[in-house]
Amino acid sequence: MDLFDIRGKNAIVTGGTRGLGYKMAEGYLEAGCQVVIVGTSPKVYEVAQEFRDRGYDCQGVMGDLGDRQDIYRVFQECVEKLGGRSGHPSHSPWDPETPQRRGISYGGMG
Repeated sequence: MDLFDIRGKNAIVTGGTRGLGYKMAEGYLEAGCQVVIVGTSPKVYEVAQEFRDRGYDCQGVMGDLGDRQDIYRVFQECVEKLGGRSGHPSHSPWDPETPQRRGISYGGMG
């Protein structure tokens, strides 16, 4: 058993269109995860398509996590794109039930 094997797991990565967020998404994809990247511009769909063109399982969701109401919509859309599985995303600082910080840091959105 490989302690760090994450194949088949799900990941939501904010800021997944550039910089550290992009590299984190790429790392999860290379490790065999299904990934949803979140970004503030339509570029999120282009980047997700580029990952799919490379053979990875990646979807994009556009949204503004600075807007409390949009947080819930973005989270729901991400969960739907991941097959409707419930649970907390690995890089979300927000509890889906209440808008409380979970103490997890994350980078800006791209």
